[in-house]
Amino acid sequence: MQNTQISSHAETSLTIAPGANPTRPRIVRAADMPFAQGPGESGAFLMTGAETAGRVTIAVAEIDVNAGPPPHVHADAEEIFLVQSGALELLANGEIVEARAGDVAYLARGEAHRFRGLDSGETNRMHAIVAPSGFEEFMKRWIPLFDNGAPDMNEAVRLCNEYNIALYPSDDLAPPPPAQSHTKLIRAGSQESLSVLGTNVTVLLRATDTQGRYALVRIEGPRDSGPPLHLHELEDELFLIEEGSVEFTLGHDTVVAEMGDVVWGPRNHAHTFRIISDYARITVFITPGGVEQFFVECAQMENPHPAELVALSERFGISYPQMAS
Repeated sequence: MQNTQISSHAETSLTIAPGANPTRPRIVRAADMPFAQGPGESGAFLMTGAETAGRVTIAVAEIDVNAGPPPHVHADAEEIFLVQSGALELLANGEIVEARAGDVAYLARGEAHRFRGLDSGETNRMHAIVAPSGFEEFMKRWIPLFDNGAPDMNEAVRLCNEYNIALYPSDDLAPPPPAQSHTKLIRAGSQESLSVLGTNVTVLLRATDTQGRYALVRIEGPRDSGPPLHLHELEDELFLIEEGSVEFTLGHDTVVAEMGDVVWGPRNHAHTFRIISDYARITVFITPGGVEQFFVECAQMENPHPAELVALSERFGISYPQMAS
């Protein structure tokens, strides 16, 4: 959703990266995606279901002070907010909380939430991951409702219902969290960092957090660090470069991803990355979840022999085209 209090969206357009074969790796450069300007916020969809076989959408947004959507519930999608700068006020688990740079909010399907930009003295900037994809199609129809000012509320509600989104006019009218809520806020630095193959890996979301659907990890490392060339049989990966410069090998192609760029790594395609700046931070969305346990067990091995690494990886459907077992 794109604005708070259902206010005007005049002169707003939707920026979406051009489509590509979703079964092939690709990169979207943030610098090539101009922001669509609108009252309260601006942003762009960096990668959508057209590029990811419907598995995930990722957008970047800058939120003005006091701007944000009313409380709402997605019946069939999750959202993950990665706060890059500034601060957001969130309604999550029935409580008002503040999320700042480095924090991650996981907003589970079926649970009411909202966000609002705070007066932090910085740009309130975040990346939003929505899975499965489809939210971008909703937005194509939502934004024109505001072309002539505040929309007809009956029409807005009908559109939301069509996309299984329930809209509420205020926090106190939003449904309370379920007895077993999955929504959570992960504070920057609150999770253990694991030493894995020369990088530090923080598991932010596990399969147990997302009912098996997804995992989210953050990888940090110095220059020249990165994994061997490898292939996932079971998972697709979406890489967001949050800081630094990273060289990716995607099949026979080599590309350099800079801060804000997004790389899609579908299953069954060999890939790797190497950090080429003094430091880099990468957040990786993985679907389905489960492979995060590989990082836990690999860290316990400290400096594994190649044969040990191959044996462990085989349990998770990971292979190394250039490494003998």
